[in-house]
Amino acid sequence: MRTQVAPNAPQSLAGVIRLVSKYPPFRTYQFGPMTETLARQLRDGTNVVAIEQGRLVGYVGWVRTTREGAERWMRGEGVPGPSGAEADAIVVNVLVAPDRKSILPMIRALVDLNPGLPVYRKRSFQDGRPEMKRPPILGRARRSGTRH
Repeated sequence: MRTQVAPNAPQSLAGVIRLVSKYPPFRTYQFGPMTETLARQLRDGTNVVAIEQGRLVGYVGWVRTTREGAERWMRGEGVPGPSGAEADAIVVNVLVAPDRKSILPMIRALVDLNPGLPVYRKRSFQDGRPEMKRPPILGRARRSGTRH
C-alpha cells in the first residue's frame, strides 16, 4: 500500500466521492455540501489517499484552522472553516478506511505533511459505539524516504 496526496482532478473527486459515500456518517450527508468539502480538500492538497494494487482503499481529508476552532470542534460546536495564514492546527473532518490497516499510514502521512501543527481528530464507529475524541498529535518534519 502507498499513500499520497490525491491530485486535484475530476477522476480523483469521483473516486473519493464513491468511496466516502459508502460509509456512515458520510452516506447520509447532503451531496452538495459533502462534494464541496471533498473538492476543497483536493484543490487545497489537504488530503491523503491510500492506494493498494491500483485501487483507492482509504481517504483522509482535513481543514487547516486555528487551535481555538479545533477545540470548539472537539466540544461539538461545529466544524471550523479554513483559516489560511492564521492556521495553527489541523482538524481531520473526513476519514474513511474500510480496512483498518490503511488508517495508520494515512495518519502518518497527514502528520508528516503538517510539521509542527497539532492534529485534532475524532473516531466514529459503524457499530453504534459512541464517538471517541482523540488527543491531538503533533505534526513532525517529514522523514527522508517518505512519499506523499
